[in-house]
Amino acid sequence: MFQEELKKIFRGPLKWALILVFMLNIAIIFINYFEFRHQVGNVKKYNEFADQYEGVLDQEFAEQCKNNVSGNRGTDRDGDMDDSAIDWGQRGRLYFYSDYWMSSEAYKAWNKVEGESESKPVSYEGIKKYIDYDGNRNDPVYPIKEMEFQMLSKTGAPNYYYNIVGIKNIVRTLTGGMISFFLIIIVLILIVSSSFSVENSSNMSSIILTAANGRKEILKAKIVVVQLISWIWISVYYWVCVVLYLLLFDNFGKLSIPLNAIDSFYKSPYNIKIWQFLIIGYLFYIIGGFAITAFLSVLAAVIKSPILNFGVGILILLFPLFIPSNGMFGTIGILFPDMSMQANTLFQDMQAVNFLGKPILLCYVAPIVSLAIGIFMCAIHYKVYIKGSIE
Repeated sequence: MFQEELKKIFRGPLKWALILVFMLNIAIIFINYFEFRHQVGNVKKYNEFADQYEGVLDQEFAEQCKNNVSGNRGTDRDGDMDDSAIDWGQRGRLYFYSDYWMSSEAYKAWNKVEGESESKPVSYEGIKKYIDYDGNRNDPVYPIKEMEFQMLSKTGAPNYYYNIVGIKNIVRTLTGGMISFFLIIIVLILIVSSSFSVENSSNMSSIILTAANGRKEILKAKIVVVQLISWIWISVYYWVCVVLYLLLFDNFGKLSIPLNAIDSFYKSPYNIKIWQFLIIGYLFYIIGGFAITAFLSVLAAVIKSPILNFGVGILILLFPLFIPSNGMFGTIGILFPDMSMQANTLFQDMQAVNFLGKPILLCYVAPIVSLAIGIFMCAIHYKVYIKGSIE
């Protein structure tokens, strides 16, 4: 029965959609690589040059890098490099100067932010000042800030420069990128639609309901098959992306450096390595994918039209993007499976809630919520399918 469900799905256009989206993902990776090569010239020579500066940040050198960038590099109205302002020989050095300077700026922002609010501190010094003031102890966010300070103290300042352009591309496009998010979500919708649309379009639902092996056994097979294909799709998409970026940019040797060495993670209080984060990011995708696929399966049982099902599914999954990012609504929004599956959301900075005076990290809560949603959707799928088919 499982084999038949697998064959049924791949008899349709799904296999071509998977190939198309996969090739699009590969194309995006190579476009980013060729853009980098265009900026620096020879990638191997650039890495040899940049690698020699790895280590503790030299603030005087960082200031020189800033001056070199400002004095020799033109920018367009968006702040990007203006190719007409520099010649080919300068590209690699200017890219490095900018990269080193930005690492220095991230360290400064981690340590202290000028003008930050005393009631809502974000830097290490600001948080220290906040928790040292006894008048803040009754503030509901005090336990969270206290935990954040302890975690930041243990993690340490991002006072290092690492040449990790490929890894930065991974976290920019995969664990927190909207393109990867859309491509994965769209394919999950197509997988579920391909499984249920055959019966819906050929009026086979009524036969399934009366067949000896109908109802529970066939629906169970469908749920297992769509979950299996979704898991395979996410796994291949994720790890091909990771491996390609690491190979093209020669960053395999940098996987053991701290997560907060990545500029966009300078505020991260989590004392983990990059390789650990990549595994966590994969698990979050798998758990979120499980919940989303289960939800889409229930939606397919309610909405028989594949086109309408696709449209409604997209709208519902995009809804969390429009929830305000601050306060209670922001916390709720992060816990939606399609949001929490993007690990950047939960690991770039402190994300926690105060529960009865105890801070609870959302990186623990989010996967539990996704698992609960997925299990619940799988549990009600049979009743929803039967009810929808009879009515």
